[in-house]
Amino acid sequence: MLGPAPTGAPGPVLSREGGVRVVHGPAPGLSRAVAADLAEVPWSGFTEAADAVLAHLQERFGMDLWVVTRVREGSQEVHVARSGAFRIPQGTPLPWLDSLSRQIHAGSAPRVATDARIEMAFGAPGVDRRFRVGAYLGVPLLTEEGHLRGTLCAFSGNRQPDELALELPVVELFARLLSTLLAKEEFAHERSEVAAAAYAMANRDPLTGVLNRRGWERALDAEEQRCLRGGRCSAVAVVDLDGLSQINDSLGHEAGDELLVRAARALESAVRPCDQVARVEGDVFGLIAADAGGEGVRAWAARLGCALRAAGVQASIGAAASSPDRPLSDAWHAADAAMRADKQSRRGPRRRAG
Repeated sequence: MLGPAPTGAPGPVLSREGGVRVVHGPAPGLSRAVAADLAEVPWSGFTEAADAVLAHLQERFGMDLWVVTRVREGSQEVHVARSGAFRIPQGTPLPWLDSLSRQIHAGSAPRVATDARIEMAFGAPGVDRRFRVGAYLGVPLLTEEGHLRGTLCAFSGNRQPDELALELPVVELFARLLSTLLAKEEFAHERSEVAAAAYAMANRDPLTGVLNRRGWERALDAEEQRCLRGGRCSAVAVVDLDGLSQINDSLGHEAGDELLVRAARALESAVRPCDQVARVEGDVFGLIAADAGGEGVRAWAARLGCALRAAGVQASIGAAASSPDRPLSDAWHAADAAMRADKQSRRGPRRRAG
């Protein structure tokens, strides 16, 4: 039975009575291993904290299996488990436990059953027969709104002493702490995703979805540094659309926007996933081809032109590659000069006024 410890008792004494692991002595503090862990550094997150909680509860109360579950997409699965008899991998679905957890959450099943055979909750269909359940303990992990997010639970193949029910507040305290940590961790993750999305959008052109001028400058600088570190050469291209202002004036800005989107999609279709496409200003696009150069630059520019013409987009194109003697920023200026030369050649020679 659970009872007061003698004065000066070093801690809980464990024994086995009828095959059941019983804790004699006072409600002990944290185990030495867990206490030492706490004295060093914080846990890295919810998973590590949950594992430490299970280790402590298993040492304190015994039971054959301790589990922290998570509710994902309407079903419940193992997040962390502690058992001396068998291993349950993380992510293992437990539909029968999901049913029990929801009954506990709804109040239709008790949180502690020292003799599970007399509890209707375990007579329901769907209980996994691999587990011979003699006793169980389960406390839901809840959101701040009271929604079920998981369970802190334990199972034994044998009936447990009735005093186990008196220890429920301890397990409920741990469950509440884990619920708080889980909520904060999920909130931080959501904020991180929102921040990452906002950062990505800050570097994207809202019309075409390709990089904007800010994203382009970051990408060009990053590629320049990569080339310098590795002694590599890359190519850049400048694409200037023809007649955008005339289309805006004659057909409206919706038609002009549609042309820009078609141009962006055409350019994206003509490059590799590792390459970059950006709308650097109104009707001008910039492209980076990583680890490309030499004789391949002309072929790359020709491929870009073919893709644009196939999309019904007329444009002037210039391309250039970096080299050991020419940084990528200089190649960008050379590509711009080549684009202007291409535009001039396509217009034809100017007539002299006579």
